[in-house]
Amino acid sequence: MDNQITIDDALTAYKKADYVSAEQMLRPLAEQGDSAAQYHLGLMYRHGRGVKADEAIAAEWYLKAAEQGRGTAQFALGLACQYGRGVKQDYTQAAAWFMKGAEQGRATAQAALGLLYRFGRGVTQDDTEAAKWYRKAATQGSTTGQFALGLMFHHGRGVPRDYGVAAKWFRTAADHGHIAAMGYLGLMYFQGKGVPRDLVEAYKWETLASRTESKAGDLARRSCDMLAKEMTADEISQAHKLVYDWMPQETKITEG
Repeated sequence: MDNQITIDDALTAYKKADYVSAEQMLRPLAEQGDSAAQYHLGLMYRHGRGVKADEAIAAEWYLKAAEQGRGTAQFALGLACQYGRGVKQDYTQAAAWFMKGAEQGRATAQAALGLLYRFGRGVTQDDTEAAKWYRKAATQGSTTGQFALGLMFHHGRGVPRDYGVAAKWFRTAADHGHIAAMGYLGLMYFQGKGVPRDLVEAYKWETLASRTESKAGDLARRSCDMLAKEMTADEISQAHKLVYDWMPQETKITEG
């Protein structure tokens, strides 16, 4: 390969989904110690892009980049440790790598670390710590962090129970397309917790959540059936119009 090939050239090919060319450019850069190249080569092995999928090799490249301080690689390696992808499952190692990424301001790592603290996996269970990391992720635009923080306020875990604040975070995540947040927000409008009781808004959010094939979608479909029994035909029509007009906001994560 041309010695003048840069990481920008390689990433341009990667973003264009020209994975064969990307791999040919990334590999020598990765072998020379470029952490961005190492991380993206790991991604290619993780997903089988331009190379045969191999999670063990992916983890090796993540490790090389993570040890150089690349936050995205630290998060990716944390996930590999958490789920046993290419490495032995080890929650303690997952937490350690998430912590490194989180301390650099990576919202994805912060949300993942919050989850480990919430359930005591690899760290001592601590709802206050969980809420702290969820909040850091949420304020940077992570819908995972926003939804999780909403749950903490909803249930009073690590923070005082506050349905109004819970509804705010559910709404923020729902506005950006988070399905489970839509379902919870719909429930809060139905119950009048943290927001005024509003069956039209409740039906709107549950309908939006119901459009996916998932556990959250199944729950939302049942909620729609329940709500419909309490609503007039006009109210249901209003809700369907709101659904038709709804568009998700663009998710922008601001990370350090």
